[in-house]
Amino acid sequence: MSTKTALWKIIENLPSYLKIELLHYAEYLITKSSTFPQVEDITVLETNTEERENWQSFSLNNLNQCYAEDEPEYAIESIKEYNPNYERR
Repeated sequence: MSTKTALWKIIENLPSYLKIELLHYAEYLITKSSTFPQVEDITVLETNTEERENWQSFSLNNLNQCYAEDEPEYAIESIKEYNPNYERR
């Protein structure tokens, strides 16, 4: 599915007040577009397709290769600065 088609599908189902907000955001993006890298078109994969599942599997396999089976567990004492918002389980 093309980016244009995916956007139209989303826009069709938006209530009017969100369409106005989306318009304002699009106008904002246009003013900032000179700082964005130019991309011709992006293909959006539909959900639950074989291609999407293949990409998810590929991503997960490559992520798993980043971590060895004997990856060390770091002790609490190795933390230099404690995060008070962390909820310990």
